Amino acid sequence: MRPARRREKFRATRITGHRVHDFTRGLDQAKLSHMLEEDLITLEAKIEELIALCESLANENRALRERNRAWAAEKSELVERNELARSKIDALISRLKSMDTTP
Repeated sequence: MRPARRREKFRATRITGHRVHDFTRGLDQAKLSHMLEEDLITLEAKIEELIALCESLANENRALRERNRAWAAEKSELVERNELARSKIDALISRLKSMDTTP
């Protein structure tokens, strides 16, 4: 019986940072139960906030990825247009040079 109680105290100490004996000293069962219920309600609210934050971040991440895809597509199109313009300019320069060399 004794070792199990020590493990219980150790586990509570690791989780809360308080020793079980100090925490429960002078509290009746109803008051302790009420405190634990309040803690659970607070924990539930924090978990709900985290879930909402995760959903919000997932939506933001999805939107950013979509914007990134759109920017990448636009960049690809601009690079292609730039290469086309460069090849047209090179062709024009070649024609101009050929016109200069012919008497």
